[in-house]
Amino acid sequence: MKKRSRLEITLQVLYIIYSGTCKTTHIMNEAGISWVHFKEVLSALELQGLVRVGEPEAKGRRRDNRINKVFKVTEKGVNVLRYFRNAKEFELVDLSIPY
Repeated sequence: MKKRSRLEITLQVLYIIYSGTCKTTHIMNEAGISWVHFKEVLSALELQGLVRVGEPEAKGRRRDNRINKVFKVTEKGVNVLRYFRNAKEFELVDLSIPY
């Protein structure tokens, strides 16, 4: 397995959240990172304003109690994903972004 850069891991976590995965363990497993590393990446994404962490909405009469945080990609985060996707299309950056 090829060693990934911090940028590749961060972009992959951002893309996984953008694709709709909301449970932390699912995000960690899809990205292939540990809990400690996930917390570092998530705090960096929040600090830069790329991801917003909130409370889950109660849908109907019940809410899934297993989900205590909901992750949403902000407009700035979507712009970052678009930028790197375009850079990859023009072969400006050699990254393994899951697009």
